[in-house]
Amino acid sequence: MRFTFLSKCFQFSVLLLVTALAGGCGETVKPPTPISLEQIPAELGKAFTSASAETKELSDLSVAAVQSKDFSKASMTLSALAQRPDLTKIQSRIVAGAAMTVNAALLEAESKGDPKAVETLNQRRLTK
Repeated sequence: MRFTFLSKCFQFSVLLLVTALAGGCGETVKPPTPISLEQIPAELGKAFTSASAETKELSDLSVAAVQSKDFSKASMTLSALAQRPDLTKIQSRIVAGAAMTVNAALLEAESKGDPKAVETLNQRRLTK
């Protein structure tokens, strides 16, 4: 009798585990979408208004770099921001979208011969 009870409990536990893994939280993960250069300051500002001081500082540095069109600095600060462990899912998506746009701008600057962009991308290629 005891074995039958344990067997049923085990089967029920496996069923719950499979259901939880298959069902998840009901959320679907969407890939990040690029954010236009003009929208990055507003989007980052909105997403990080209530962030911790260090995280907000990185966000502010990213905004300032984008506004001054210093894409090398913007790329580095967005990369550092993306590695913060305290980001929410929304913040992570916004940082990823901003990074996609900034990195595209950095590649374009490299193709036009911008020495800072060339150096930044060469450094990145060497470290990966």
